[in-house]
Amino acid sequence: MPSPSLTRRELLAALLAGAASGCVSSSAPAPAPPLPAGDDLLLRGGLLCEPALPLPRLRRADLRVRAGEIAEIGPELDPAGSEVLDVRGQLVLPGFVDAHFHLWNSLARGFDRSSSKSFFPTMKALAAVWTPEASALSVELGLAAAVRSGITTVNNWAHNVASPEFAAAELRAQRAAGVRGRFSCGYPQALTPDRVMDLGVASELAGETGPLLDLGVAARGPDRTEDAVWRAEWARARELGLPLTCHIASNREAAAQGGIRKLSAAAGLGPDVLLVHATYAAERDYALLRETNTPLALSPWTEMQVGYGLPSLPAMLAAEVPLCLSVDNLVLSGRADMFSVARLSADLIDALAEAQNPDADALALSWATLGGARALGLGDRVARLEVGRRADLVTLRHSLGADPTPTRALQAVLRLSAPADVRAVLIDGALHLHEGRLTRVDEADLQRRAEAKLRELCQRAGLGD
Repeated sequence: MPSPSLTRRELLAALLAGAASGCVSSSAPAPAPPLPAGDDLLLRGGLLCEPALPLPRLRRADLRVRAGEIAEIGPELDPAGSEVLDVRGQLVLPGFVDAHFHLWNSLARGFDRSSSKSFFPTMKALAAVWTPEASALSVELGLAAAVRSGITTVNNWAHNVASPEFAAAELRAQRAAGVRGRFSCGYPQALTPDRVMDLGVASELAGETGPLLDLGVAARGPDRTEDAVWRAEWARARELGLPLTCHIASNREAAAQGGIRKLSAAAGLGPDVLLVHATYAAERDYALLRETNTPLALSPWTEMQVGYGLPSLPAMLAAEVPLCLSVDNLVLSGRADMFSVARLSADLIDALAEAQNPDADALALSWATLGGARALGLGDRVARLEVGRRADLVTLRHSLGADPTPTRALQAVLRLSAPADVRAVLIDGALHLHEGRLTRVDEADLQRRAEAKLRELCQRAGLGD
């Protein structure tokens, strides 16, 4: 263990560098080189699908990626100096953005209840015996699943940060994965509502994130802490210049506390604050989010699973709330399938309004791409197929024929596609998935390590199954 004389900043630096022997290990195999290996790649012959509103469009063109950036788009581009990736018969679209993903418990994917406990008690029991090593392995597993589903940006909502070692373990694994996103440093699961979280952990991680990651704070907010506590956390995070995120109005009891109105009264809303769920917020609350340009992340799949109910999409749309989407966690969802999350969101638009919205598919795909990018402050860098943006791209196989319409292409993405249809994933120009195969992860080995660690943790937590 590190010497007790080390400062916390020195401890975090040692952990992140892998120098704190015995404390944290990402257990990651050496990454295989991306295929192709060059930094000048020409995607040849694809159907470029721009899903974000207000103008979804489709065009057949080549797309050149150079030094991690979309460098050129056009028909029959000169291949000289580029490695060519043949994407004929495939759709090319911006990568999905997951705005709220609890990566730390990914080891327990599909384990949403034990023989005697429902989701929350099961997670509480596991959190009590969790380790930094388990968190690092969970991040590795969760991000591999995300990439396979075409997710290229993830906001890691880390709400089991029991010590600086936990924070360093997650951040180190997230950085090593090479997936764009944010590390939203959170709190210990056991922290009581009357105690302020230790934001010193987050502040001392500044500068350790790397070029693809930024840092934020996952707070409990007014629904889950005393007023003096969330106010202190908000003030300190903003003093540090760190964006905030919290769950809000998830169920009727939480909504009755008026958390959004409390935040508004304290100037606690704004584009630097990402709220999550708001399933039972009032219509006037949604108006406050629009007025302050405060984004809201929905995870309708898991919201239904834990009994939160259905997101009030007609009211959210009427108020023009800035929306984005989230898998939430693998414990409940079982897989990082943004196709299903977006499809469910589109269907709920129609179901809750009791009328078919012709823009439902486009809206849901817009939330899954540009909406998420804007929520994380990346709206001018990713999530559109434009020259000068970073090359976070996904290709999908399709059977649309020679001359599909933009509407038909959107339907193919949302209605006909699944993670198994993802053929290639580029993040900042680096190829993470090629011909349906992850290039940086030994999936069989990762699966073995994940299952072994979960068995160990379940035994320690007294969860025999």
